[in-house]
Amino acid sequence: MSATAFGVVLGLGALGAAAGALAAPVLAERYGPGPLMLAALAITPLTQIPLLLASPGLAWQFAIGAALFLQLACAAAAGTTQRTIRQVITADGMQARMQAVSTWLTSGARPAAALLAGGLGTWIGVTP
Repeated sequence: MSATAFGVVLGLGALGAAAGALAAPVLAERYGPGPLMLAALAITPLTQIPLLLASPGLAWQFAIGAALFLQLACAAAAGTTQRTIRQVITADGMQARMQAVSTWLTSGARPAAALLAGGLGTWIGVTP
């Protein structure tokens, strides 16, 4: 994939994220927050299938771009809905703590995951 095509694919992903965030309130109102989040989380792994099947060519670049659009739309819709629910059910005096703990839990796992991935890559090996 050329640098230009890669940039376009990433741009489509960004558009998907914006679309998901903007559509989340409407979808949550229509279908309910629980079904919205479950559907988004169920669809997200399916968006990885084009990456597994991809070959060189323009058609696959479009497929990967569409999959990234959908993946990030689902992630943004689920994330927006989940954060809204957290803010609604949390007392005003606990909002800052709730956000700090959420950020710590989600961001704090990244260094541990990176260390684990590096260890597994070293132990098992990495093949192209």
